[in-house]
Amino acid sequence: MVATIANAFTVPEIRRKIAFTGAMLALYRLGGMAILAAIRRMSYRTDQARPHVSLTAKAGLVPLAFVQSRRRRGYVRTQRAV
Repeated sequence: MVATIANAFTVPEIRRKIAFTGAMLALYRLGGMAILAAIRRMSYRTDQARPHVSLTAKAGLVPLAFVQSRRRRGYVRTQRAV
């Protein structure tokens, strides 16, 4: 089984698909953390207004997700979303 997984990384198409999936998972996780930071900034009063993540903060998550998906050990510390 380990050999099968190791062999998957030798095929360029499968390697690209695995990298893309990793990037999407990292982006999903970072987006969730960004919205949680927005809720925290509102002092958890979501009954009064909807939390908002700025467009620039969203755009900043994309390269960060790419970097995190390309790292093999640990994760890159994220900055607080604005």
